[in-house]
Amino acid sequence: MNRKLLTAALLAGVVCLNGCTSMSEYREKRKADDDSISYAMNGTRQFWEPQFQDTSVPKGVNVSNSTLGWDVGMSTAAWLAGPRGLPGSFGLDLGMSILKDLGKEKPLDMQPHLMAYVDATKSPKREDAEIEAVSQARQAVIKALPALDLTPNDLHAAKPMKVEVFWVQSAYGTIGFENEALGCPKIATLDPNSTEDILRRRCWAEISIRHADDSDIPATSVPKWLKDGGRMAWPIALKSSIVFHIPEAAKDKVDEDKLFVATSRNLPENYWIYLQPKYRKELKGKTPPVLLDNKGAHFFVVEKKDAQMK
Repeated sequence: MNRKLLTAALLAGVVCLNGCTSMSEYREKRKADDDSISYAMNGTRQFWEPQFQDTSVPKGVNVSNSTLGWDVGMSTAAWLAGPRGLPGSFGLDLGMSILKDLGKEKPLDMQPHLMAYVDATKSPKREDAEIEAVSQARQAVIKALPALDLTPNDLHAAKPMKVEVFWVQSAYGTIGFENEALGCPKIATLDPNSTEDILRRRCWAEISIRHADDSDIPATSVPKWLKDGGRMAWPIALKSSIVFHIPEAAKDKVDEDKLFVATSRNLPENYWIYLQPKYRKELKGKTPPVLLDNKGAHFFVVEKKDAQMK
């Protein structure tokens, strides 16, 4: 190897090490519960640094630091997305985040995430924790489906496993679901040799977590303000998601957001789903970001006495 290439390799290694160190330091600094920000922000910033801030709302608008049912959540989403605007609104912050990363990978704030602290005493290696998180999320989906009149079906489904595609390793699992009246066909009637049938006509959920080395994202102590605070756990979040594949025939009848909410209700403690802003026709705008867990929907908002509506 010539001197220039060797120098470049060494510099790249230094950058990687500095990046890993700074992320660990960032996570340590953010562990304390900050009562000046929302529960959603306190939770999310354990895993990455959001490029937006909480929105301030007037006192009495019951959307901050509280657990919300989905009906309340949807009306709140409509209120936040409405034409009135809010001080420090999500739109500008997220818009700047998008512009900053234009041409690059989609910003973390604009991606969905499955987030978790997985007990390191039960999963000694990170790859074990990744499989465990996929298993817990898959079970949560399976438990959630009947409440939405959808029947889970294991046919052509992948139970939690480690997979490798183009040298990229992931923990992975899927589950199909059906209800012909809602546009989700019986899976037994689909052609197992047809990509069109299995990937596009079938209704199914896909859970994946990109593998990271133990040293890249090491185990850390759970923040004291969360359940099992102080216990060592593996943080799971980046390149981790639940995706619902809903064919065109079912999109008007199967509500993706309700699938996420029902799933989150069945997640264990210290598991969350972050939903990025999405355009909703009925809201005539984008939904605000929201953090879901087994207690409800949490918005990135805080009540402030002097907050004014625009």
